Amino acid sequence: MKKIYKKFGLELTAETERKMEEFMAENPIYSRYGRHKYDGLVKYGLTLEDLEETFHEYDVWIREKTGHGAI
Repeated sequence: MKKIYKKFGLELTAETERKMEEFMAENPIYSRYGRHKYDGLVKYGLTLEDLEETFHEYDVWIREKTGHGAI
């Protein structure tokens, strides 16, 4: 957040930073990368297993680069 504030010439006050930290502590579902829920698989007749099989190599590559998977 500090980089975003700086890029746009905004002041990140100690109070705002404290509130952001408090929010994150109270809402752990919002990790560093945010939360995304996609439930359109059923709509297209797919399963999570289908995606895992199809994108396995990509998921491994992403996991190596970022520490978390893509799927």
